[in-house]
Amino acid sequence: MKNTYQVAMVMVTAALCAALLLAPAPGLGQTPAPATARDQAVRAQRLAEQLERNARVLTVFDRQGKVLSTVGERAIYRDPVFSPDRTRLAVVKLDLESDTEDLWVLDVASGKSTRITSNQTRARNRHPVWSPDGSQVAYVTFGSGYFSLYRKASNGEGTEELLYQNPADAGGWSIGDWSMDGRFLSSSTADGTGYALPLAGDGERKPIEVFRSKLRVGGSSFSPDSRFLAYNASNQSGQTELYVRPFDPSAGAGATAAAGPWQVSNQGAQGAANWRRDGKEIHYVAADGGVMVVEVSTASTFKFGKPKLLFRPPQEVPVAWFLINVSRDGQRVVIAVPHAPTLH
Repeated sequence: MKNTYQVAMVMVTAALCAALLLAPAPGLGQTPAPATARDQAVRAQRLAEQLERNARVLTVFDRQGKVLSTVGERAIYRDPVFSPDRTRLAVVKLDLESDTEDLWVLDVASGKSTRITSNQTRARNRHPVWSPDGSQVAYVTFGSGYFSLYRKASNGEGTEELLYQNPADAGGWSIGDWSMDGRFLSSSTADGTGYALPLAGDGERKPIEVFRSKLRVGGSSFSPDSRFLAYNASNQSGQTELYVRPFDPSAGAGATAAAGPWQVSNQGAQGAANWRRDGKEIHYVAADGGVMVVEVSTASTFKFGKPKLLFRPPQEVPVAWFLINVSRDGQRVVIAVPHAPTLH
């Protein structure tokens, strides 16, 4: 059973690719005719229309939903994520001309952009996460029959480091978080399994299975003290809710947790949860797009309060899990919105 992340990813990619088909493919053994000036004009028009339909503006809101600023140019974005100090955004941007999705880092104040990856045609990046000190970003690349996990310096310098590679037919991988102690990346697969990928040392890294569910799961993230994992899973009714469970990488596959999991949300949840840096709040996006907050404690066991609405974006700002992120301090929300808002 595919989790909601992979289904959404496939649907979005399929829709974009379908919109870019310009003509029937030539038959086997045929060489495409050179594009005429008219062909080029038609293609340029179609790309312009595609950009207009799908381009968005990275918009920063405060905790009450007031628009504070916009970042960078209007483009086709997904997966924006604040750096730990919220001065930068890692974001995936689609280039219609080359049909690639690459990772960029944007300065929030100036909008200056730094390209992190340079993919080949039809290659895709997904799910960027920041190292605790903001010096690196990790991300998933899929193409050529594999889901590959990489990390690279967030200033764009140097080469990317392959962390792990998984055949695409073995279940798609997504990464959700980089633990605050720097030791693990959290990840999940289409079959409902949660993993932690150790980052210490050199050589081949092997994911540690930390839980297995009969439900669709995704978006796992660590508590700041690395003792708990928050993640989304579909319940028996089919609705996705936010859960928290203990995290113990030494317990081994199939071990029964001493407590949990706890269902934190009560009216649906989508995307990855964000723990506040001090561990006292979890932020998530409700099924209806509302930005929610839950007071929590990890002092001994896990305790949590009732979810509260911070704000609900205007109706003309549709929110999906891959278009929104809450900063580590819980004070800023970035949403990729269809058109530049009016700043007050």
